Amino acid sequence: MVRVLCIPLIVTAVVRVLGATLLCSLFNVKGVVQTPWMQQYGWNSISASTNWLWLFNAWDSFNFGFIVTQGYHEPNYTYLPGYPLLIHLVTLITGNVWLAAFIATQIFAAASIIMFQLTAEIYLPRREALYSTLIMATFPYVFIFTALSYSEPVFFFSTIAAWYFYKKRKLSLSTILVGLATLTRIYGILILLPVFLSMKKARKVNAYYFITPVVALAAWGFYCLITVGNVLASLAEEGTWVQTGINYGLVPSIVYQGLRGIVMCCTGPPNNNFDPALLIAVALLPFLIVRISNIDRSLLAYSATLFGMLILTAPVMSLLRYDSFVFPIWLTVGVKNSWAVILCMALFVPLSLVLWYYALTRYFIG
Repeated sequence: MVRVLCIPLIVTAVVRVLGATLLCSLFNVKGVVQTPWMQQYGWNSISASTNWLWLFNAWDSFNFGFIVTQGYHEPNYTYLPGYPLLIHLVTLITGNVWLAAFIATQIFAAASIIMFQLTAEIYLPRREALYSTLIMATFPYVFIFTALSYSEPVFFFSTIAAWYFYKKRKLSLSTILVGLATLTRIYGILILLPVFLSMKKARKVNAYYFITPVVALAAWGFYCLITVGNVLASLAEEGTWVQTGINYGLVPSIVYQGLRGIVMCCTGPPNNNFDPALLIAVALLPFLIVRISNIDRSLLAYSATLFGMLILTAPVMSLLRYDSFVFPIWLTVGVKNSWAVILCMALFVPLSLVLWYYALTRYFIG
């Protein structure tokens, strides 16, 4: 069993190391790693002794690091505190916030792979669970956003683990993990939906289970209230990003841009052209979600609700990124042929490295 769990971890670790080595050579200037992000954030943002960490930071990664070092300030309240708190805890050991972010990200990335495989084995034969895990872990959007210092690994792990431990009847641990998911992404609280439906079906609704995530969310709201005077600061500051030109989902686009927002939310950078990724995300995800009905109807409700929320509120240009971390969709892969898995990985790995390269060159990938 341990050997089977190690296979996806070894594969992703090897790809990460080889990818980082390749990128290090591409961005090497006179023996020093230099990425375009240095021009924006300064050479000294990451210490020279850990210069290689520039390879694992792009876009939102820097916001999380600066929250840890400088505290919250507008408009960064849109980033919930779960991931920054974890970085802070690791920083107490390492003394280097960027190294701490890297370590926290990689630990939770590895843990999410393990938890997904354990969860998949509840629904699938062991070999199919392994194949689904390999495809999930090497899928470009999952791979790149669990390699860079983003909050996705923490969200992914906490939602998967919350459901897994609920299924194993370890409710105390499960509800703590729901709290972590809620403090990482505000829609993390939606993992309560399949738990509630499952409890209701069994006619054993445990009200105490729902206290932890509600308290966690209330604590964050109180912090926002005493610091900026708005309990809903995280939601309010989404509008700030919309006004800077970031095209969010259908609802906020209409609120902040009027009817023009219906068109604008379907466009993306660099020239506000129509983003074909929207078609992929919108067409493929509902198909996968419907397939979840054959696996677990409670997870179907969770996936459909979360997908609908993302369509309406999330940045459309980031939809593929967000959708990739709705974990039940990966339970529908159902591959039985090892050669099919190898073919998928042979396609996914190069694409992942291409996305990694583009992220480091300041090209928005999601």
